Amino acid sequence: MKPLYPRELEYSVTATWDGYTGGSADAGGFEVGFDAPHEYGGRGSAPCPDQLFLAALGGCLLNTFTSFRDRLGAEAVGASVAASCRVELRDHEGYRVTGVSAVMRVVSPPGMEKLNRRCAELALESCHLTRSIEAAIPVSCAIEVEVRQT
Repeated sequence: MKPLYPRELEYSVTATWDGYTGGSADAGGFEVGFDAPHEYGGRGSAPCPDQLFLAALGGCLLNTFTSFRDRLGAEAVGASVAASCRVELRDHEGYRVTGVSAVMRVVSPPGMEKLNRRCAELALESCHLTRSIEAAIPVSCAIEVEVRQT
């Protein structure tokens, strides 16, 4: 039986400085801007790398949720991930991300809430980005399921 997904993938991004306090990353034809926040003397003209890091984690959790939703036949009205991280200045180490928190919120039609919760649980267990960082950074994820008529 052929695996559902490839066993190995490789991604690449080229980040280029804008000559000021930020730049852009070319991700295979998709342009993503970034800048240093005002707190670090930047212009704050685009998301900072920490926000893009959180966006990547949230996107991975949502993509993994939708994969399980499709495979298990769950219907959802909507889904979102709110993520935050703590960044601390440590003596002799500099700045470091010391914790990540996320809340996955699924809006479910009546009768699908248990299956949608299961898909969200599987997403939290299976997201390769959160699993890859949890050995170095504490990751806390919660699930909220709201039932709403479609």
